[in-house]
Amino acid sequence: MVVVGSMHPSTALSADGPINLYNAVKLVARNGEANDDQLDFVVADTLSPQKASILLMLALTRTSSTEEIQRMFYTY
Repeated sequence: MVVVGSMHPSTALSADGPINLYNAVKLVARNGEANDDQLDFVVADTLSPQKASILLMLALTRTSSTEEIQRMFYTY
């Protein structure tokens, strides 16, 4: 999950939202072929950010294993 934010409003001369979004897309594209299992990443897949956040909090009450948390993300 990549979260993008900005500090300045879009109407400001120094609006940083568009460049932040660009950098996030660049980061994901560059790391898109990473082996998630080898690096211990948990992929939210099609979960909304809100559901992924709640599911992660619940999963961490049961386990700290990234493999088990990933299984939960795919199941629910």
